[in-house]
Amino acid sequence: QARVRGLQERMVVDRMDQSSLLFQSIFRGAFERRRYLRLRKGILSLQARVRGIQARKYTKKASDAVLKLQSYARVLIVRKQYMRFQSSLVTMQARVRGLQERMVVDRMDQSSLLFQSIFRGAFERRRYLRLRKGILSLQ
Repeated sequence: QARVRGLQERMVVDRMDQSSLLFQSIFRGAFERRRYLRLRKGILSLQARVRGIQARKYTKKASDAVLKLQSYARVLIVRKQYMRFQSSLVTMQARVRGLQERMVVDRMDQSSLLFQSIFRGAFERRRYLRLRKGILSLQ
């Protein structure tokens, strides 16, 4: 009987040891799981922040590049408009100057025609007067 009781006691102690080991492993597992989840949450939060910083940097670079391209495009457009304006202005100036020159030449032509007509008139009057004087002296 003592042997049986000793065996029973040992079985009870062994069961208590197994139970305590099982309880400890469950407790440690839960503790480590919580610790892992907190660590994972912190790492994920840190990764999200780093990715956010990288995304904002990338977005800023892309935005700056787009702004630079827009600026170059605007410069090209404005330069083209200016060149068209300047070309049409030069054309208009050339036409105005040509018109002014033609007007000056026309005035000079009219003046020279007037001068020529006055000169021819005076020349013809003198010739006529000489001819008349010659004819009158012959009569």
